[in-house]
Amino acid sequence: MALALVSAALVAGNLLSLVLDGVVTYLAVGVGCAAAILFCCATFDGRFQNAVSALNAERRVQAKTLGALARSTGWGLPVGDRLLLAVNIMLIAELTVSASFVHRLPAAALSFAASFLVCMTSIALAVRGYSSERFEGP
Repeated sequence: MALALVSAALVAGNLLSLVLDGVVTYLAVGVGCAAAILFCCATFDGRFQNAVSALNAERRVQAKTLGALARSTGWGLPVGDRLLLAVNIMLIAELTVSASFVHRLPAAALSFAASFLVCMTSIALAVRGYSSERFEGP
């Protein structure tokens, strides 16, 4: 969480030309490596995948009762952590501004890496408490 907030501050500073591109580039590589390691750990951990399957099965049942919009987009389903969601929305907005309007690649790379790290953390927090035993679908 702190890493995402620091990344957001550095991206904002880079967009305002307060932080050098080189510093932001090195930090983007570091945050990207942390996110990639977390992603690989989650991908190759069978227990984590079983917990994600159990979470998805529960969310599928909830979406079915909420209607077509919830089934197709997840609209109305509970979010794991509202603070992480708010930080991720801010990072995605910074990514859009830095890549599309200002054309600052280091800022865009850092925003993307931090957003990816926050997404992986959100998934890890969401599956806490779900069974990691082999999941057999309905």
